[in-house]
Amino acid sequence: MTKADYPGHEAWIEKITHEIEQNKKHVIVAWSSFQPVGVVVYQKHKSLPQTLEIKNLTVLPQAKGRYVASFLLRNAEIEGSTNHYSDITQVITDTKLANQAVIAFAQAQHYKVTQIKNIDTNFTHNGELDVVLSKSL
Repeated sequence: MTKADYPGHEAWIEKITHEIEQNKKHVIVAWSSFQPVGVVVYQKHKSLPQTLEIKNLTVLPQAKGRYVASFLLRNAEIEGSTNHYSDITQVITDTKLANQAVIAFAQAQHYKVTQIKNIDTNFTHNGELDVVLSKSL
């Protein structure tokens, strides 16, 4: 991810810090040699009951290829559906249509493309279309 990909990312991080403190969003951090190498942020979807939403999954370049992303994603699925929200039956996430590597990764984790649309948020994605992917639990 680059600043050009997500120009509002820093503002989003500031916003979610408060939501994490209020237990509205949850975070799992992967560590290696006492350094954070990846993070996943998730929450219960605001308008889709029984749905867990992966809001962000980031892995540092030096940790890529070590299954950190799949580890974080699977743990968010398990923790989110058992520890935080016992009624969860599906997980969704989204990424930009141009981000084919992330789409391929999600599909390798058994997510299926369910929509291609422009997601209207406060944080612009440069007008690019987004892909929504989902997985039944």
